[in-house]
Amino acid sequence: MIRGLAAAVSFLTIVPVSGRWSPAAASRSAVFFPLVGWLVGGGLAIIDSGLAGLPMPVRASLVLGGWLLITGALHLDGLIDVFDALAPGLDRERARAALVDPRAGAMGVAAAIVLIAIKWSALASIGERRVAWLLLAPAIARWAAVGAMVAFPYGRGDEGVGAPITRDLGPVQALAATALLAPAALLIAPSLIAALLAAAAATAIMIAATVRRRVGFVSGDAYGAVIESCEALVLVAGSAVAAGSLA
Repeated sequence: MIRGLAAAVSFLTIVPVSGRWSPAAASRSAVFFPLVGWLVGGGLAIIDSGLAGLPMPVRASLVLGGWLLITGALHLDGLIDVFDALAPGLDRERARAALVDPRAGAMGVAAAIVLIAIKWSALASIGERRVAWLLLAPAIARWAAVGAMVAFPYGRGDEGVGAPITRDLGPVQALAATALLAPAALLIAPSLIAALLAAAAATAIMIAATVRRRVGFVSGDAYGAVIESCEALVLVAGSAVAAGSLA
């Protein structure tokens, strides 16, 4: 259990965790993805609380900067690669090449800018209960990524970080990951939690299915795009609740 959690922290953040992960530890790590999300959210909540005296736009910018720092922008890089592969006019081979190309293309950069703008504007407009939404966004997004891994297993053989993580991952592990979202019931209404989980699951399935249809397989980049997109989704929900347009 401890090794699985440590491996999850190592895979999802830049937090230094000593040790070399065996295939068994790596395959157990996905279960703990939501827990890592809670930890990331806790760190963000601490940062946000420490910036309480600043104007909200500045506060939101600094929190986003901390968010990218904690995760090493790993998931954002995945989102960029995915949108490069989804650029119009590419056949399957060129889409695959764009997905694995370390250089960022125009489509990917544009997607990253839009996503960061959505996150920033949502963070800047959430007034009360900021801690709740900062905790929920990373946790629900990483839960959604586990669902995507189960529904659309890693498809690049033994290449990349995603191979050992998704090996032996199935419905039982997905249920265990879901159980780690139980603290969400203490933060917002159960009906809203259910709606958020349904929306995040739908987003994860849409992204993974689109990537597989376009390039023929699902990679770690797709899972990263799921995390980024679902974080933005939850923050937008928090903004809507703050505005009174979502109960």
